[in-house]
Amino acid sequence: MRIVCIGAAPTGLGAAYRLNELIQEKNINASDVEMVIFEKESYAGGLSCTVEDEQGFLWDMGGHITFNHNFPYYEKAVKWAVDEWNSLQRNCMVDMNYLYDKAGIHLVPYPAQFAVPLFPEDVKQSCLRDLKERYDRYGEVSQSRQHQPSVTPDGNKYWSLMCECARPIDDPITEEEVVKQAIDGLVIKSMIQRDKIVSVYSTTLEYGYPIPTPARDPELARAHRELEKHSIYSRGRFGGWKYEVSNQVGCSQQFFTNFRTAPQLFFKSSVTEHKPRNIAH
Repeated sequence: MRIVCIGAAPTGLGAAYRLNELIQEKNINASDVEMVIFEKESYAGGLSCTVEDEQGFLWDMGGHITFNHNFPYYEKAVKWAVDEWNSLQRNCMVDMNYLYDKAGIHLVPYPAQFAVPLFPEDVKQSCLRDLKERYDRYGEVSQSRQHQPSVTPDGNKYWSLMCECARPIDDPITEEEVVKQAIDGLVIKSMIQRDKIVSVYSTTLEYGYPIPTPARDPELARAHRELEKHSIYSRGRFGGWKYEVSNQVGCSQQFFTNFRTAPQLFFKSSVTEHKPRNIAH
């Protein structure tokens, strides 16, 4: 049996790990399986990669902090792959400063929907009367140094902020303008001082969000049925196109959880029942 996996990102690596585990458990005979993974980059990881800029700062492309408390099997797998980990207590807050009409930052626990009791009384009532969309210069900010001091050239002198700015593919705004607006927003929020900036790194990832639509699920089922006629199993963040289960852990879990207790289901599709001779991820 030949298995071809396209992409050495979390889903593909998870598939390889699970297949190896099945072989070690003697649920599959190693001599009966041939697996190859194709990756266009010179490194594994896909969007779960990290780059270093010219100043020595490290930047996560996907903001891939691993929340593994609900996924012991995933934790087991990554600790098998990497010996040393930096484990932190999650600390995620939302800036609701605009509700208080004053400068600076006013943080409430994430997600903000659960922090409504902390809002001013008039805002609480307004939340019930009117739900209003807001568009800010950046959607998410992470303090990278909090994850690991070594992501900066000198953990005693520098710290860094990673801003995630999403935009439609046909948006005419340039990357330079996005950077300018993000910096302006950070200055307005008093999160940084413009004259203290020592390094600015930006990049545009062509793919970011598999955006769901009302007709998504029946369309996915139709697409999978057609692909699986040719023994092609499309999985992963964009192969599966399910945003709600497509973070780093979720993609890996597509093969970890579903097939942990029933080895024969490694080849089982979510749409059809047959066991293929060849599989492409």
